[in-house]
Amino acid sequence: MGLAELKIMQDNLVLLNGNELTIWATNINSSTNKPVVVILRDDGNLILNHGSNSLWQSFDHPSHTFLPGSKVGYNKKTKTQQTLTSWTNSEDPSPGLFSLEMEPNGESIVRWNKTVQYWSSGPWNGHSWGTVPLKSNHMFNFTFINNTNEVYFSYYIFNPSVMSRFIIDVTGKIKQLTWLNSTKRWNMFFAQPAQSCDVYGYCGAYGACNDSSSIPLCDCLPGFTPRSKKDWDLNSFSGGCERKTSLNCGNVNASILEEDKYWNHSHMRLPIDNNILTIDSAIECEYTCLNNCSCTAYAFDDNKCLTWDGDLFNLQQLSENDASGITIYVKLAASEFSALSSYSIKQGEQEVKGKFQGGREIAIKKLSAQSSQGINEFKNEVILIARLQHRNLVRLMGYCVQGNEKILLYEYMPNKSLDTLIFDERTHALIDWKKRFDIILGIARGLLYLHHDSRLRIIHRDLKTSNILLDKEMTPKISDFGLARIVQGNITEANTNKVVGTYGYMSPEYALDGLFSIKSDVFSFGVIMLEIICGKSNKGFYEREEALNLLGYAWRLWNDGNVMNLVDDSLLESCNEEDALKCINIALLCVQEDANIRPSMPDVIIMLGSKSISISKT
Repeated sequence: MGLAELKIMQDNLVLLNGNELTIWATNINSSTNKPVVVILRDDGNLILNHGSNSLWQSFDHPSHTFLPGSKVGYNKKTKTQQTLTSWTNSEDPSPGLFSLEMEPNGESIVRWNKTVQYWSSGPWNGHSWGTVPLKSNHMFNFTFINNTNEVYFSYYIFNPSVMSRFIIDVTGKIKQLTWLNSTKRWNMFFAQPAQSCDVYGYCGAYGACNDSSSIPLCDCLPGFTPRSKKDWDLNSFSGGCERKTSLNCGNVNASILEEDKYWNHSHMRLPIDNNILTIDSAIECEYTCLNNCSCTAYAFDDNKCLTWDGDLFNLQQLSENDASGITIYVKLAASEFSALSSYSIKQGEQEVKGKFQGGREIAIKKLSAQSSQGINEFKNEVILIARLQHRNLVRLMGYCVQGNEKILLYEYMPNKSLDTLIFDERTHALIDWKKRFDIILGIARGLLYLHHDSRLRIIHRDLKTSNILLDKEMTPKISDFGLARIVQGNITEANTNKVVGTYGYMSPEYALDGLFSIKSDVFSFGVIMLEIICGKSNKGFYEREEALNLLGYAWRLWNDGNVMNLVDDSLLESCNEEDALKCINIALLCVQEDANIRPSMPDVIIMLGSKSISISKT
């Protein structure tokens, strides 16, 4: 195939490909006996002339480049717009998704796909625009013209020796470039929007933008792959991503293992064009989306059910510290959830490590029909964790339920649960005092969030070392909310006829009378503190002489003035006596029989940060 060729044919400028097929033409209706010529002026304007008359000029038809002397605006007589349009990618000049247009008031706006406006220059004030960092005394002289024939803006350069141009590039940004002879390169003077993720659809469908990450800024969501790898290699991401596997929605013969599921994306800027449904529970919100084949994602936030139909655009991954971030659940084909690798059976539950195709590891908790956690407890756990966001609470990635089969997908915790480390003779010595104190403080912060700082006041009711999971940095995460209860307003206690939980961690008032409160969780926290300090389980501890459990033994040592004997021998070198005594004091305050005199979690946090505290001997 030969090279493309630009010709004058029948008074028109025509671009032909190697097969002599027309790619582009000026399409002018003109008949003249005078010769037609093409002139490329020094300012970059390509003009088609016959005699002294201009038939066509490139300045009236800008592509992605705005040169000095050219126009961006609207021709009132021909009713045509002069807009800038991005290339598809850096090697393909065909029209892309981004365009710069002008409003009648002189305001320049940038649109995605000719529809969604994502940037504005602000109105023209006679000298400049509000959001464009160009001053009137700079190198440019901008003009805005509005007459009976046309409305447009143009610009000129004060110093003719300077070469400069504006472009709308493949990333959707407006850039001003100036040529530097010293480097023989175009130097970028400014770009708007300043942040790439502020460009609508910057990463295309199912692409997540992350301004805080290293290049590339875009990444396909798990279960998706770039629609055009070539474009992505050229840093043109607006083509977005496509599913690796089609959804199975509508297949009535699909088993639970073949049904579509959800992948959890936390701390996200949500797409626009959502539907708002009058649904007041996360469970119902999910089922509504799952049973609607056009629904591709949902979010449940502030007691509102948001759903999206079709492709998802303008997703952005925000930092964990950004309070505006919301969790969105994106529908995926079941096959995108990788095969299970290993599992252990525990109380009717399968705890499984798995991996998504994107490489992200997850923990899968499957409850059998014989599990002690019924469907109500299961739904309760899903609803609660979906609403909670804290670094010391385990993160729910997704779930599914059908019949007696119930599956939860959690973030994977490589260091397993706290009990497997501190009660194991092979590993307990590896956790020094500082790390144990950090774990205590992390659990306390998680409880503080549940009791006081979250939108819901939550009593866990089953706090124990096996429900404290540890990530790769040994950050503690409270898990297993199947027995948790929400209490309204300022209510801090309730009662039940069915006592559930784990003996050894239950407060006396709950175990005997079914009365539970935030102080019940405080009691459980105190037990966990003592277990962390001494490296022994309250349930498995038995002091023969006086038939004491761990709590009774701790109180006896305290009253005898020998409480340092409680500290794990492996910690004696890494902790000082003052710190150990402080933590034992706090733990004993938390496990007092009278719930009314136990401290609250805000008090516990303050005491953990103090130098020392004291309690009276009993």
